[in-house]
Amino acid sequence: MGKETLSRLQFPGFDYEVNGNITRVAKPQGEVLKVFDEEFSSFREALAFASATYKIKKSRLSQLYFDNDESFDKAIEAFHGQVEGKP
Repeated sequence: MGKETLSRLQFPGFDYEVNGNITRVAKPQGEVLKVFDEEFSSFREALAFASATYKIKKSRLSQLYFDNDESFDKAIEAFHGQVEGKP
């Protein structure tokens, strides 16, 4: 079962759940991820930065990222729009 689990976790786009939090494995590395003007080499680094900077829980921000065309900028704007009551 270990090999199967590892292969599923490494598959791009695979969702998994741990303690009620759904996480999606990001696209393969090699591309640069941007959070407004900041650049990151991994999804994890970009998520940590955006979460800390914009005070959004990582699980919520991760879901918004995938719901908004895999863009941190759009995810952060969507979050703040929801907080302000905008559609």
